[in-house]
Amino acid sequence: MKKILLSLLLLIFGIQSTISESDIQAFAIDNTDTLQKTLTNWCSIISTPIEVTTKKETKNVPAASMVVKTKKTHKAAKSKVPVNKIVDELPIVDFRYTSYRPAITAQNYDSSIREIDQHRRTLAKSLQRANKTTDINQIFEDAEHLFTNALTEHLLPKWYGTLWDFYGQSQKPHEGFIACGYLVSTNLKHVGININRYTMAQQWPISMVQSLVAEKDIRHVFSRSRSIETLEQLGHGFYIVGLDKHVGFIRYDETGMFFVHSNYTGNQSVVAEPIRSSLAYTQTENYYLAKLSDNRDFLTKWLKGKRFRVVK
Repeated sequence: MKKILLSLLLLIFGIQSTISESDIQAFAIDNTDTLQKTLTNWCSIISTPIEVTTKKETKNVPAASMVVKTKKTHKAAKSKVPVNKIVDELPIVDFRYTSYRPAITAQNYDSSIREIDQHRRTLAKSLQRANKTTDINQIFEDAEHLFTNALTEHLLPKWYGTLWDFYGQSQKPHEGFIACGYLVSTNLKHVGININRYTMAQQWPISMVQSLVAEKDIRHVFSRSRSIETLEQLGHGFYIVGLDKHVGFIRYDETGMFFVHSNYTGNQSVVAEPIRSSLAYTQTENYYLAKLSDNRDFLTKWLKGKRFRVVK
């Protein structure tokens, strides 16, 4: 070890010729004090844990130009920054919503249900990521369109002509019979509303309406003419209406107002008939109207698949 250190010292002092044993001894005699101090310092450095990084030798490079670097190792200091602060300072990904109004192409009833569900989930993901008011407003517009279009163009029309029966509980159009309450709860279930269709269908019409929206969103009127005025004030859209002993939907668009229900009068089947000429729509003293298509609380629960509690 001593010979190695002496050799290094000779190189540092500029002796670049071949170093022999006699050279080392002679140098040691002439430079005893210097060597002693140097060796002491070197030993003290070597006794300390260090990381040594040496550059590889390069041809024709003088020995004196070789560099020996020392670096003390230190344990990484633990971060004292709260985790929640780190999370808050993470960059927010800029989400940009593109209007989503897909055409429902399935012809089969069950296939339509699955396709509607896929579109609903897509909108739900967009709503979860959106943080701009303009994006959120557009998502709800698209949700309103999907909800209304799915029911009025793809689900309910397939039920037209299905026979009515007070105890009818059919889950598929033109298979068996369907009661008014079950027509409502089944189609809501099939469009993606998370609710027990059996429990809901067995409640009074007013309770069925209350199971979907808050009390503040229900308009209670006492005549057909007043209900029509209320619909005109609320505007185009898709509604649920509870009568004294009957329940159904109202489709209001540029073609007019239609009562969509499982009709216990006339031909006793599922129909979409003008409100002004519907016998069943007049046989009541109370009208409980709720617009579903633009109700954000209702649409949010629908998009996210949240459970609707049945009011009894």
